[in-house]
Amino acid sequence: MPDDVGKLHSLGSNDEWRWARLRVAARIALATHLLAGLAMATILRHGLETNPVLEDRVRFMADHVVLWRVAWLSWSMAAVSILYFFASFIAAHATPLADPAGGRGLILMLAVVAVATDLTAEAIEIGVAPGLAQQAVTEMAGTGASQSAATLFVAFHRTSVMLSGFLANGLYSVVALVLSVVGRRQYPKWVSWAGVGVGVAGILLSVACLLDSVGGMVWSNVALVPLLLVWLAGVGMHPSTCELGGMNRVAQSDPRRALR
Repeated sequence: MPDDVGKLHSLGSNDEWRWARLRVAARIALATHLLAGLAMATILRHGLETNPVLEDRVRFMADHVVLWRVAWLSWSMAAVSILYFFASFIAAHATPLADPAGGRGLILMLAVVAVATDLTAEAIEIGVAPGLAQQAVTEMAGTGASQSAATLFVAFHRTSVMLSGFLANGLYSVVALVLSVVGRRQYPKWVSWAGVGVGVAGILLSVACLLDSVGGMVWSNVALVPLLLVWLAGVGMHPSTCELGGMNRVAQSDPRRALR
C-alpha cells in the first residue's frame, strides 16, 4: 500500500509539472503573438500587400530597415513559442497508453517542420528583402533604369508568403485543429471552439496565400489572431478537467497535499 501511494504521488507530481509547463508555454505564446500582432498592425503592414503601391512599400522598407527587421524578429519569437506550446500541449495530454512514436510524434513533427519553414520565410524578409528594397528605390529614382531589383523583391516576397503564409501556416492550422479536438473534453467549450476556430481560420489564410488574395489574407488574419489569443489565454489560465481530477485523487490519498 505505501508503494502504491508513493507511485500515485510521483505520478501526481509529474502530471502537475506537465500541466504547469503547458500553462507557462501558453502564456509565453500569448505574449509573443500579441507583440507580433501589434508589429504587423503598426509596422509590417506598410511593406506588405496591404499597401497596394509597390514603390511605397519598398521606400518604407528602405527607410526603416531596423524597424522592419525587429518587427519580423517578433514573428520569429512567436514561431518558436508556438512550437514550445504545441510540444507542452502534447506532453500534458499524453496518456500511458499513447504511443510516443505514433500520432503524437507525427503531430509534433508537423509543428517542427512548420516552424523551420516559417523561420526560413522570415529570414528572407529580414535578410534579403531590405537590401532588394534599397536597390529598388535606387532604380526607381533613375531615369530609364532597370527594374530588376523590384522584380526580385516581388519574387522573393512571394516566396516568403508561400513558405510562411501557405505551407507553415497550413501545418500550424492542422496541428491546432488536431490538438483542439483531442483536448476538447479537458477545457470549457469556448476554449476548445477557439482552438478549432484557429485551425479553420488558418486554413482559410493558407488558401488565400496560395491564391494571392490580399482581401482573403486580411480578413482571415482578422479572425485568426483574436481566436489564437483567446485559445492561448484559455489554455494558459484554465486548469483542465484532467488536471483537476488528478489533483483531487492525490489530495484524497494524502490530505496534507490538499493544503498546499
